[in-house]
Amino acid sequence: MIRLYADGLTEAMNAVRDQFQMDRINNVARHFLSSKDQEPRQLIEQMTTSVREFVGEAEQSDDLTMMAIRYR
Repeated sequence: MIRLYADGLTEAMNAVRDQFQMDRINNVARHFLSSKDQEPRQLIEQMTTSVREFVGEAEQSDDLTMMAIRYR
């Protein structure tokens, strides 16, 4: 699966201005790809949920642009 995203994903900030960053993105992707459900839409949904949980009540600082493609 190929995943593409803009900097708004890595730079999503929580209330104390910590950024989501690559480690969290990779952890979400690794966890997702270890499951049986590997549809691109589900990866995007899981990543969006993880970012929203991380950000909490903080104001959105940038857009979240993501795309996932599964190839065979």
